[in-house]
Amino acid sequence: MLSDCLLTGNPFASDLTLYCDQYSATSYDRGVELTFRNVEHIGKAPPNLQWMLQRKIPFRGVRLLHIAEIYVDKKGSLYSPKIIQKLKKPVDYFDVNCCFCSQPGDAVFGHWIFQTLPRAWFYSQKLQGKKFKCLFHKRAKSMFRIFEHFFKTIDGFDGAIFLDDDPVGIRDLYFCDKPNHGNLLYNSNYLLFRKSLFENIKLDTNVHSPAKIYFSRSNWSRSYRFLTNRKMVENLFRTRGYEIVSPEEYGLVDMMNMLQSTKILAGERGSALHLSAFSESVETSIVLSYNDDSSPMWPAQAGVGTACNQNTVFIFGEGRATGNTTNDFEYTISLEDVDSVIDYCV
Repeated sequence: MLSDCLLTGNPFASDLTLYCDQYSATSYDRGVELTFRNVEHIGKAPPNLQWMLQRKIPFRGVRLLHIAEIYVDKKGSLYSPKIIQKLKKPVDYFDVNCCFCSQPGDAVFGHWIFQTLPRAWFYSQKLQGKKFKCLFHKRAKSMFRIFEHFFKTIDGFDGAIFLDDDPVGIRDLYFCDKPNHGNLLYNSNYLLFRKSLFENIKLDTNVHSPAKIYFSRSNWSRSYRFLTNRKMVENLFRTRGYEIVSPEEYGLVDMMNMLQSTKILAGERGSALHLSAFSESVETSIVLSYNDDSSPMWPAQAGVGTACNQNTVFIFGEGRATGNTTNDFEYTISLEDVDSVIDYCV
């Protein structure tokens, strides 16, 4: 019998194998070992860099959990029909297949590139042409609008449902694991997802696509992760043949068009660099970052690069913390280090 809440909080943080006896849970691609590849750096590195590069993480596989006639809320908490009856208030019911896609960070651009979109693709593969709707937390509405065109290319995708505080009833509900372990993605699945993406998005070969691009944050309204010598760094990249681009000024398909012939993508640490995954031509990403960055997400671009068979080169700079979160810091990048890396990546 269901408890009030089987999967408390985020379901992907829970061990789905706990419910194998009660529900239909299938695991795919077990026994794969994940590790970072093709990662280099210049400058004093964060203390955990070498430990991170040497780790070999056993990948437990992508598990798919199917539950029929169930109720779910925005946090992924599950309720039985009996519990819902006790609430004594109307509850929406959807007589369709629904795939749960909500997660912490689903209001962040980069998470949709290496988690949310490939998860929807995985559901599509396992449902084998059946129509399904994706379930999202209500906070994901604006980000879904950015990626909606890409979801429509996924076979079987039939729209999105945004969950509020109250649970809703679902005829057939599916959960699956995130396609990543920390900053590492399961390579084979991600390459298949990218192959499908490139097959379904028609690019305009007449669009100018620079061989080398630097993503600028100069017009970005957020002040965290502040590069103190940003203008000098951008000017140096410009004089060395990089086209300076503000990615927030373009739509996603426009960015794919722009990146279709790009070989090297550079910029400050952030989600925009994950767009290297949406290019078949990018060979190297250059990431500018703080050498004492304590965020668990600072190696994220190395994970994307590993999954896409791209090189990742970090340029670390000295800095200091400026606030209470791991994103509150300022740092300075050595122009000599930039010059050296540009020469190295030619």
